[in-house]
Amino acid sequence: MNMRGMTKRSIWLECLRENATNMRLEHEDLGRRIAVSLASSQKALLDIDNLNQELSKMKDTIHNAISNVMGYENKCCELLLDILIKIVENNDLDAELNPNMISKTFLELDPICDKPEVLNDLSLAASDFNQ
Repeated sequence: MNMRGMTKRSIWLECLRENATNMRLEHEDLGRRIAVSLASSQKALLDIDNLNQELSKMKDTIHNAISNVMGYENKCCELLLDILIKIVENNDLDAELNPNMISKTFLELDPICDKPEVLNDLSLAASDFNQ
């Protein structure tokens, strides 16, 4: 019987067993690290999706605000043009514009509006300042 051959085989088998055990442990550790990375990536994707939804809402809000401002500007320009046309119709082209003419014509064109505030009134400015 060849003892050296048997001892060598036994040593080789023990090394192979140890390598297999180490490889199994490394694979288990790698699996755990992959699972942790996957969970972290999924959370990051959810966060990105939430941010995209918030950005979409902000975009819609900004577009609505821009549309509202443009609509308001168009309405103001139309109203001012109507006021100027009415003043020219009531007076001649050489008439000098003054704030009272514009205010009076504005109230005629837009009866829903109250009387315009006088901007030079110091009591009004003081009451606004105290608030």
